[in-house]
Amino acid sequence: MKILKRYAWIFGIAVLLVGCNFPGSQPAVIATPNVVETAAVLTVEAIRTQIAQGATEVDQPTLASTWTPPVETEVPTATPTEEVPATSTPWPTYTPFPTYTPYPTATATATAICNQMQFVKDITIPDSTWMRPKQTFTKIWEVKNTGSCTWDAGYSVVYGDEGGMLGASASTPLPSAPVRPGETVRIAVAFTAPDSDGVYTSVWRLKSTNGEKFGRMTVKIEADGNPDTFLFADKLCSAEWRSGAGIIPCPSEKNHANGYMFMTKEPKFENGVVDDEPTIIMHPQKVNNGELAGYFFAIKMPANPAHFRTVIGCTYGHPGCDTYMAVFYRVEGTSTAYLVGDWDVKYDGNLTYIDVDLTSKGLENKVVHFSFLVRAKGNANDDEVFFLAPRIEVP
Repeated sequence: MKILKRYAWIFGIAVLLVGCNFPGSQPAVIATPNVVETAAVLTVEAIRTQIAQGATEVDQPTLASTWTPPVETEVPTATPTEEVPATSTPWPTYTPFPTYTPYPTATATATAICNQMQFVKDITIPDSTWMRPKQTFTKIWEVKNTGSCTWDAGYSVVYGDEGGMLGASASTPLPSAPVRPGETVRIAVAFTAPDSDGVYTSVWRLKSTNGEKFGRMTVKIEADGNPDTFLFADKLCSAEWRSGAGIIPCPSEKNHANGYMFMTKEPKFENGVVDDEPTIIMHPQKVNNGELAGYFFAIKMPANPAHFRTVIGCTYGHPGCDTYMAVFYRVEGTSTAYLVGDWDVKYDGNLTYIDVDLTSKGLENKVVHFSFLVRAKGNANDDEVFFLAPRIEVP
């Protein structure tokens, strides 16, 4: 009996050892039904051997009495499924979309404007020109016909109801009619500066035969009595500039074949010296013996005897310069011009200093017009000259 109990205990330990996986032992064996059944049979066989060797009593172990051998279940072997290649269905033939044709852009048809004018430039009296009070002057505009209708003799220049009329007629016939679309024309109107100091503006327009007003032209002046020192360079466009080609715009385009003039504060002289005073640069019309003259508006001379002063010569970089230069004066209300002085100027590195005492002229308190002249001696192409700070002043 003790032997059977002892072997029953051993049998229980064996079963536990089969189901346990101790650390450090061989990898655990999964207890499939076949492995468990084999272990049980081996254990029972050992007990029988012990009984045959002398055991007379056998206690049935609890585990043996309750354990039912598992029924071995055959694990079905998966039958490989034969892979049947899928039948390839080709893509349908690609049919491209038709080429996109954009709708044509709608183009608005511009309606031609019959009466239309474009301002081109001031020929005389640019805005802010100095004037002596009561000074008479002629303003000249250059304009272009940008409309579709021709300006005929029925067109006129009329006051635009802005600013003052400055002594001008309310309406002036359009000169040089007809003016066809695309053509330019110069329009001149005579004015008189007010008798008191101030800034004055006047606006003028064109008027068609049927009464339509269009375009815009302005005149703006600064009326002021001149001081004892009068600087001609600062009043450059208070002069009317002429050559053999007619009236020259002021200031004018440099190197123009009709002659040109402008003011600079950085003159460079034929000797290479650069100055910083306001200077008038002049060039005659580019023809043999060509001329350029500037006729300044009248100035009120000082009550005390005055001098005309300047420095003259050729400008730097014009070695062919060889000219005649002169300054004239004319008392307002008379037609005769008198010489202040004249000089021959050549590109030789020398400058000419001018100081003319006007006491003997009897000009005190008189209204006087001064004019400047440059005349070429033969070919005029290189005859650019200067008047450095020309002025009327009381010593």
